Amino acid sequence: MIEHEKQFVMELKIKKITGGLLAMLLITLAVNGQQPDPPAPQGQVMRNRLTDEQKTMLRNEIAKRNEIREAFKATLSQEQKNMLTDPRMTQAERIKTFRASLTDAQVNMIKTRQREMKAIQGPLRANLTQGQRLYLRRMSMNRTQLNRQLYRRARLRQKMGGI
Repeated sequence: MIEHEKQFVMELKIKKITGGLLAMLLITLAVNGQQPDPPAPQGQVMRNRLTDEQKTMLRNEIAKRNEIREAFKATLSQEQKNMLTDPRMTQAERIKTFRASLTDAQVNMIKTRQREMKAIQGPLRANLTQGQRLYLRRMSMNRTQLNRQLYRRARLRQKMGGI
């Protein structure tokens, strides 16, 4: 009898999940109210791709960003690192306490980083066509949506007890 009850509870959970997913799908379709874009002709898609020079500029921008990020991380004390991962605080509290703990040198480093990144991004942005900007934006949005879906699935699995 207990096994039967477990199976019944599991079926209810599955129904709730599928019902929730179906509801989310219907809501997104209703909110968007748009048909998917028809596939672009092959030539148009290729024009939106980046040239080798633009790819090199983008790679250099990413490498510089990572270099600056690692330099900043190296300045963090262990206490500051612990603040960012403290499970007893909410995300907003973590950020607030972390910002309050930043030294003047770290704040200056952040401001300098922002100025450097704007200077690095300028030439690449000026070199992109409107189609390429749209292409990069869509790639970024797709990546963001994929990450959100993966995060939601992981949380759902965690709530379901590792199923």
